Amino acid sequence: MSTAPLDDVLTTHLHRCGGRCVVPLRGELDTVSGPRVAAALDEVLACPCAGAAVLVDLRAVSFCDLDGLRTLRAARARAAQRGVDLTCEGCSPLLLRVAAIVGCRELLAAQE
Repeated sequence: MSTAPLDDVLTTHLHRCGGRCVVPLRGELDTVSGPRVAAALDEVLACPCAGAAVLVDLRAVSFCDLDGLRTLRAARARAAQRGVDLTCEGCSPLLLRVAAIVGCRELLAAQE
């Protein structure tokens, strides 16, 4: 299952792995791409195949601003309303630090 590229800055696709739905993001997650990422994640959450767990893989995200973090936080809240556990993994140490500073560190899984 795939979604179309969001644009030439950010792309995403969907696959299942270990009982959860994985959504890898690639590119920049910011003010411009945030609404499209939110819409794509809402589609995933509405899909019965998503199941009870969705993982947003941020390893290939080259940039994420505060609006990008807000997009992820809002998607997590919408997922929780549907009984879905949405987590984010693979973020850079810099993004972890920024998330801690702005008070949304719980959104991003620690890198071990």
